[in-house]
Amino acid sequence: MRVTLKLALVPVLLAATSLANAAAPRDVVFSDMKCIIVAGNIPEGTSAEDENALMTTALFFAGKVYGRNPTFDMKTYLTAYGDEFDDLDRAVELNRCATELGKRGAEMEAAGE
Repeated sequence: MRVTLKLALVPVLLAATSLANAAAPRDVVFSDMKCIIVAGNIPEGTSAEDENALMTTALFFAGKVYGRNPTFDMKTYLTAYGDEFDDLDRAVELNRCATELGKRGAEMEAAGE
């Protein structure tokens, strides 16, 4: 009986895994890509400390994109949607991205207490 029950759960677990790994909606990916672009576009003359913070931010959001879809092709995505990133308000986007990163960092810190 136990073996049958466990085997009966396999399709349910596989379906749940498939849903968890399903492609994220385009607006979620687009939002994360905006963070990668504004944080990864480091202006000349940026201090080493600020450059490190920007790269950390870019890598955090890249981790979100690739964590959702390990086969994500950034070059193809940017080729398809690159023009939509042309008019980003860098200050607004950096603030939004930094706010999310700060929130996640605080959650991690709290979890370690």
